Amino acid sequence: MFNFPKIDKGNIGIKLSGGADSSIIYYALCHEYKDVDVNVIPVTLDTTFKPWYVLSAKRVIAKVGELTGKYPLEHITKKVDHSLENYTKGQEQIANEAVKKYNIHEDHFFSGLTYNPDITEMRVHFKEMSLKYGLNLGEVLVELNERPRARDYKGQKLISVQPLKDKLDTAAAYKYYDVVDSLYPITYSCESDYKIRLNDLKHCGKCFFCLERWYAFGRII
Repeated sequence: MFNFPKIDKGNIGIKLSGGADSSIIYYALCHEYKDVDVNVIPVTLDTTFKPWYVLSAKRVIAKVGELTGKYPLEHITKKVDHSLENYTKGQEQIANEAVKKYNIHEDHFFSGLTYNPDITEMRVHFKEMSLKYGLNLGEVLVELNERPRARDYKGQKLISVQPLKDKLDTAAAYKYYDVVDSLYPITYSCESDYKIRLNDLKHCGKCFFCLERWYAFGRII
C-alpha cells in the first residue's frame, strides 16, 4: 500500500496527531516493521487552544501496539501557545528533536498531511447523503465553502514522506489493512471549537474535517 524504506534496522519518525490520516500511516509503519529492529518514533504537538492532539495520539499508540505488538521507544510531545506561526515552528522543532536524538534520515520522517477531497464531488455527495447522515445541507455547503483552501489540491507534486493525497486515500488504506472497525473509531479529526472533555473526545460531526470523514468513510467513527 505504501512505499516504505526497505530497511531492517534503524529509526523512522512520524508526525502523529491522532487524526485518521497520520494514524493509518503510523499503523502501517508499525505493521511494516513489527518483526525487525526498526523503531517508529511518533512526535505530537499540542496547542493551548487545541490541547487534544497528544491525548488522541496516545490512544492511537496504545491501540496500534495492541494490534501489531509494536510500541515506540519514545513518544515525543510538546505544547505551544496557539497561533499558526507557533504551530508551524513547533512542528519543525519537535521533528528536528526526534531526527537528532534518533538519527532519523530526512526521507524516513513521515507526515499525515492530506489535501482536501474534490469539493465538487463532496457537494454532490452531501446533496444525496446529508439527510441520511442527519446533517443540514445548507450548513454543510457553508462548511465546504469555508474550508481551509490552502489544502485544495492544485496538481502539486506530493513529497515522498506525504503518502496520502486525500481522505479517499486514507479510507482506502484503512480498508487495505482491515482496521476500519478497530483503529478508525478511536482516531480524532474534529477541528471545531467543540468543548472536549478529558478522555472523552467527541466529533461535532459538522465541521469540514468531520465532513471529510462522512464523505470518505460514510461514518464519523
